[in-house]
Amino acid sequence: MARCRVGYLLALGAAVLFFICFNGYFSFYVLVLALVFPLFSLLVSLPGMLGCAVELAVSARAVRRNETAAAQVIVISRSRLPVGRLTVDLKWDNAMNGQSGGTRVKLSGASLGAVRRENLPTGHCGMVRCRAARVRVCDLLGLFAFRRPLPPAAELAVLPLDLPPEPVPLLLGGEKKQ
Repeated sequence: MARCRVGYLLALGAAVLFFICFNGYFSFYVLVLALVFPLFSLLVSLPGMLGCAVELAVSARAVRRNETAAAQVIVISRSRLPVGRLTVDLKWDNAMNGQSGGTRVKLSGASLGAVRRENLPTGHCGMVRCRAARVRVCDLLGLFAFRRPLPPAAELAVLPLDLPPEPVPLLLGGEKKQ
């Protein structure tokens, strides 16, 4: 978003410089367009931004250790207009061992039902809880951002592997009876 704002300020500075250096109606027209275009972009993308909601789901309720599992970020929109830019900060933690992590999911031009998958760590057994720490939607130019409500957390149970039991060792030098 900072990159978009810097780019807009550079374009606005170029329009002001053009207005100062060139005496004519066209320079005034370019300056007015440079000033009005962000507001027009906000008005066009506002229905998609305000009608956007995010759901969080996991690919399975329970998986075995070291199997692949993914958190799914699902974009739901009440309007038919796409969302310009969507940023979701995903955080996950394992309740059994305290392992935690996170990632930032970015979607551009997300339409109805857009899904983005992020892999979850399944190397240790436990209950992996995935939640969205922040959800932001931006307009089409990337100059204005709104926060959206956070979806409920999703949980994934990582189960131990199905291994056959090991034979019980003989205790205290006992002999095997036949």
